[in-house]
Parts: sequence; C-alpha cells; structure tokens
Amino acid sequence: MTDITNQLLQEIHNRYGNPEAFVPFPELGQYTKGGHIMNLPRLWTIQRPVVFDIGGWHGDMIDFYKAVLPNCQVFSFEPDQCNVDALMEKYKDDPQVVIIAKAVVGSGPERQSFTQTKDGKSSALEAHYIQYRGCPVVDTYEVDTITIPAAMDMLKVKHIDYCKINAEAVEVDIIENLPSASAHCISEMCISVHHPAGKATEENRQ
Repeated sequence: MTDITNQLLQEIHNRYGNPEAFVPFPELGQYTKGGHIMNLPRLWTIQRPVVFDIGGWHGDMIDFYKAVLPNCQVFSFEPDQCNVDALMEKYKDDPQVVIIAKAVVGSGPERQSFTQTKDGKSSALEAHYIQYRGCPVVDTYEVDTITIPAAMDMLKVKHIDYCKINAEAVEVDIIENLPSASAHCISEMCISVHHPAGKATEENRQ
C-alpha cells in the first residue's frame, strides 16, 4: 500500500474507533467496515464514484461512504417513513446524497405491504421475517417499490461503482431477478443476506 493509502486508513481508524471495524486486506485489495467489503484502491481511482445504498436505515453507511470516498454520489433507498423523514432532514442541504423513499425489490407490484415493529428497530417487506425476530408488528402500510434497473433509469445512472444491499430478507429476490445487462453495470456489490423463512445470516459478496 502507498503512504497515502496508509495515511487515509489511519484517519479512518481514528474516526471510527476500533481498527477491527475497518480491516485492510492488502493482498486482496479489499477493505471491510462493519461487514461491508469495499475495494477502496479501485474506488479511489474513480473521479466521482456512484454508490447505491439499498437500505439507508439511519444513514450510518452514508456517512462512511462520504468519509472514505469524499467525491462520491450516494443514492440511498429507504422505505421506512420514520427513517426517510430523518434522512431527508439530515441530508437536505447535501448535494452528494439523494434519498429515495422506495423499497428496492426484484419483482412484484409497485406498491407492497410493509411492516414495522413495536420497538421501531426493524421494518421489512417480509412480515414473517419480522415475526421470526420475535418483535411484534405495530404497523402495516404500503410503500412504493422499485427495481435496480428502474432506479438506474429514473436517476439517469448508467453505471454503479458500489452497490450495498441490506433489504431485510428481500436480497435474494433482488439478485435473482436482476437482469444480466444491469448486473454488468455494477462494478462492486456487497450483500447482507437475511433468510426470509428462518435464521438471519449475513454474507458479503463481490
């Protein structure tokens, strides 16, 4: 690694605390923060990397992307209305961040049933996934959905440099129904897989 890379990694370590939360794998050219794998040396060569943040939640990863990729453009997708309101307020004056109040899916209607737990910590399109977690559902309502190809068309994005998918049990549907033409327009992808009918598991893939 170059001196500049080492300096930046040290800054990241300082900012995010525990170095184990952001571990370099120089032999692979990859780095991981909180389970999210990124090929930073490649992304640093791109003048304005485009990031699809599918599952914006509270914006934690948005802030991380902006820290490690200062010139990135982030498109964050989040269907939970409480989270959307908070994200809209937080990034309302930030031209680098666009919040899309939609759930990303691979198939199905443009409006789908969405559930939220009583503790407010979980929400998902898959009601049985919420129930498996042992959290009682407090609210159910419909949200707008969109596929990755449709999102790219809507946002006039021709290429995605990094795509994170954390969609609470909808990840498999997204990947299985992603057209090959769209898949070839994504350089790097990290997926957190939640099994919709059983114990949640997490995997990261590139």
